[in-house]
Amino acid sequence: MNRFLPFYLFLFLPFALQAQITIEASDLPVVGDEWDTTGDGGVSDLDLGSTGGDQVWDFSGLQLNDVATQSFIDPALLFDNVGDFPGADLAQTQLGSTRADVFDVADDAVYEMGLVVQLFDQPFLTSIPYVPPIKVRALPTEMGTAFIDSFYFDIVLSDESIAADSIRLKHVEWRDSEIDAWGTMTTPSGTFDVLRERLVVHTIDSVWSYVGGAELFSNANEVVKTSYNWLAKEVGIPVVSVSLDDAGQPQAATWWVAEGVAPPVPVYSYEYLSGSGLLQFQDLSAFEPDSWLWEFGDNTSSFEQNPLHQYAAPGEYEVCLTVENQFGSNTACQTIYVFFAPEADFSFEDQGGGVYAFTDLSTDTVTLWSWDFGDGETSIEQNPVHVYTSSGDYVVCLTVSNPAGSDTYCYSSLQVIITAVTELPLQEALKVYPNPASTEVFFELGEAAETGGLFLQVENALGQEVYDEPFERDGKSNAVVVSSWPPGMYVYRLSDETGRPLAAGRLFVQ
Repeated sequence: MNRFLPFYLFLFLPFALQAQITIEASDLPVVGDEWDTTGDGGVSDLDLGSTGGDQVWDFSGLQLNDVATQSFIDPALLFDNVGDFPGADLAQTQLGSTRADVFDVADDAVYEMGLVVQLFDQPFLTSIPYVPPIKVRALPTEMGTAFIDSFYFDIVLSDESIAADSIRLKHVEWRDSEIDAWGTMTTPSGTFDVLRERLVVHTIDSVWSYVGGAELFSNANEVVKTSYNWLAKEVGIPVVSVSLDDAGQPQAATWWVAEGVAPPVPVYSYEYLSGSGLLQFQDLSAFEPDSWLWEFGDNTSSFEQNPLHQYAAPGEYEVCLTVENQFGSNTACQTIYVFFAPEADFSFEDQGGGVYAFTDLSTDTVTLWSWDFGDGETSIEQNPVHVYTSSGDYVVCLTVSNPAGSDTYCYSSLQVIITAVTELPLQEALKVYPNPASTEVFFELGEAAETGGLFLQVENALGQEVYDEPFERDGKSNAVVVSSWPPGMYVYRLSDETGRPLAAGRLFVQ
């Protein structure tokens, strides 16, 4: 797998350079290749050179920042989406990204066929084919190679996070590529014979929104961007790419990082091995560190590469990892929260009419609650209110969890006795509409036989009271504004002055 050029070869490269090269298909990435890149925004002083041959570019001062791994994979790994790109034989993705670019490597050129991307945190990838596939590299590539190509895509997206019913996106793009110079380039990763590509990308993005079946034009944005890419036979991706600002000056650079020529970049992960604060730390640092210093934030440390550490108490700790090799050292710190596994417990209150308010009493920090009320209904609220519709004995279980573990507690004999609807004097007389409601809901009693003052209470699913007011009688409608209430289920009760329930039910706000 072509990941890097051995460092000792760089010692001999300067004596063999200054030759015009040709990039062929065999120099391009293949399935299984991985290339590390980094960015540098402080490049305003870079000398981009001029057109022609025998150029010398000294970019040895480029800085190492966050490192990203570019992976080239089999498009078949894109699962169902690969069928949207017939003929695809290569896909490129960045480690940790939810996007992949899909290519067809032909004898005379490399064509980008489109992309697959995760939109709106949906649990699937969306295919966006380019029409037609656009040329991104002419083969062979040599001094003077040039082409112009274009594509577009036109898609409609809908998701609950979009304010409109749906939006339409149309993207049109032209690419103007020319190999306009060749020579020698030096970067922190070594010295290379290179070709320079001048790339101009012209895009127009248009947006429409659909509201109530009507198409509304939102905006169009036209952008022209120029960049330079330096290509070497030893590296399957550009050795350096520099984008220009609107004034034609260097704006930012991305460059290929060879392993073993830079200080390591500290990265780590951790996992719980028990519910009582025992954590396994895993070093994931880039560029081959040969020494490690862990500081766990509790006045303890370790020199192991992958230490096991026991925390005495839950809480926040700043964990720092310092890694070092012959080229230098770097330190990364992050604040972690150490959990101890919770113990589940709860209490409940019978509020009448089959309405029960449950209160979580679990110990230690809980991040997820799962209630099973024994009647087929569930909840993930911390302190839910549940309405039983029939009398009986129910087993109520609460499962609580956090990253350290989970625990379940069940109350096995909840005896629910519900007064029949006919025995709630005003149940049939009380009219509640609309239900579900979004702005306002009306409670209307009509002419009822009950005398004395009445009161209307409404609680949310957490058992919190959101409304408690005297109830108007004698055929009047009691209007309750719910437009500011969060969507969900609410429980209403109509009671007399003594608190005796006269009517009860569920109200849904949407």
